[in-house]
Amino acid sequence: MKLIIDIPENVIEGAKSSPNYYPTYHFEKIWRAIANGTPYEERPRTVSREADRWIPVSEKLPNDLEPVNITWINHEPEPYYKEIKDKPFTATGVYFNGQWYWWSTLCTDTLAEYSNNFDDIIDKAIEVVAWKPLPEPYKKEGE
Repeated sequence: MKLIIDIPENVIEGAKSSPNYYPTYHFEKIWRAIANGTPYEERPRTVSREADRWIPVSEKLPNDLEPVNITWINHEPEPYYKEIKDKPFTATGVYFNGQWYWWSTLCTDTLAEYSNNFDDIIDKAIEVVAWKPLPEPYKKEGE
């Protein structure tokens, strides 16, 4: 069997910039694709109409391990946070195996490698109601 994998540019750049760079989430996707016999595809980050609007979670969920902006509501905050009850807030989260997590690169790598991360799991009292893709990173003009 011959396997050809197109390695995403950000993985190549990360490897060039740091000898310790190890994007486990990409390798996890590749191994899952091999195990399932399906082609591995890195979803390109392009600006689309979908990137400009909040997508209700009832309509569509993001890809596993894809960091996204989320709108969340805490329905049962601690008593000292009672003023935030049922008010929407935004943050960055990641969806994985049917569960939402507060996003960080460590969280994503831990989920990809171990399939769980109890430290960053979003509490059941918090409802994630919508999400949208992250914007493109800032680039200086002329880059």
